[in-house]
Amino acid sequence: DEGDKLIELMNAGADMFIAKPIIYQQFLDNLYKISKKIIETKELNNLRQFNDRQSAINDLLHNIAHHWRQPLNVLSLLNEDNFDEIESNNTNIKSLSENFTTAKKIIQTLSSTIDQFSSLLQQSEEKENINVSAIINDAIEVLKPACEEHNIELFFDNSQEVTLYAFKHQITTTLLNVIHNAEEALIKTTPEHASISIHIQQSSDRIYIIIKDNGGGIKSDILPRIYEPYFSTKGIDAGKGVGLYITKSILETYYRGTINIESEEGSNTTVSLMIPISSE
Repeated sequence: DEGDKLIELMNAGADMFIAKPIIYQQFLDNLYKISKKIIETKELNNLRQFNDRQSAINDLLHNIAHHWRQPLNVLSLLNEDNFDEIESNNTNIKSLSENFTTAKKIIQTLSSTIDQFSSLLQQSEEKENINVSAIINDAIEVLKPACEEHNIELFFDNSQEVTLYAFKHQITTTLLNVIHNAEEALIKTTPEHASISIHIQQSSDRIYIIIKDNGGGIKSDILPRIYEPYFSTKGIDAGKGVGLYITKSILETYYRGTINIESEEGSNTTVSLMIPISSE
């Protein structure tokens, strides 16, 4: 087996490079412990990735609820109107037809919402050239209903067309995480004229996506810990505190990118995502 092969190598002279004599069994035991630790770490990372994905799915489902609430209310009202119309002695065919047409459009919108969210959850097999502005617009569409419900203005300066070589679902996830955090801060603090602004800056070899909110900033004693996995100040019902950890891990591991957060307590928070344009 592999242990016997290792002992053969040692007997062949490999241990001449080591100052002190090797106790082979002890060496193999230590090697086994190290290998076991590597496997456990890999399994833990796989579990974390699964939990991270589940957290992202939970956020998306939460936003689907916001997307569907108003259209479903309208459908309910149309249904009641149609029922009353049919029950009356003076059925207005034109009114019924208009209601059915409106209902059909709403159902198509709900269907397209499912397609949109399914697309966001779909993992890319390979990196591709993606339009950053289009990705940001997709993220905004996902979060817009909740923002509108809480009177939060979403502003995106999409004057720059930037192409990035990346996994689409990863960039979408990083943007959703950061914008969703800004949204939650604004919902919690309810400042006057609540707003989230998004800008793109580009240099010769990298882009910066800058997301700023006026949600009261981050407390100075919390700021150093915001990238820790499962650290959260939002309470159990608001999530598992992995959003910024996921974002940081994706940018650093897959793109040699960075995330930088500047925050003025009681005022605003600015998040800068730096991504090299070509990350082989």
